[in-house]
Amino acid sequence: MGDPRDRKDAHSSEVEASKRRLRWRFFAALVLIGFLLGLMLGRLVSPDPARLLEISEGPAGLLLRFDREPALQAGHEQGLFGLRLQAEGAAAEGQMRLDEGALVNWRLRPAEEGLALVFIAVRPLRGEWRGQAEGQHWQLEVRVTLE
Repeated sequence: MGDPRDRKDAHSSEVEASKRRLRWRFFAALVLIGFLLGLMLGRLVSPDPARLLEISEGPAGLLLRFDREPALQAGHEQGLFGLRLQAEGAAAEGQMRLDEGALVNWRLRPAEEGLALVFIAVRPLRGEWRGQAEGQHWQLEVRVTLE
């Protein structure tokens, strides 16, 4: 039998296996670095949601002040009026009296994607909203009336 040290490729299988493992680790590290860089870039590119600064009752509705303009959706459903705001803020609720003398309850609650503002009364409500910039802030005026 020959001496194993005389063969050229006596340990080639161990070298090949370690090269394969090193190659897989290198590609895994590249994938991980690419994923982390993508997360960081995505965080930089996507804006933070607007922040609710203040809520006050106004004539026949509410005045909401934000640090910047939020995206919103309005809807009427079974006599109530609601807004979905893509913003962050604390939950709040209250009651207001319309010009007609009717009481309207309102609630602002955190929802899946932002805040949900709902107006509820004994009779069906109609709502409208208007937003405008005021200096460095954005103000949303929500008015409700009885149908």
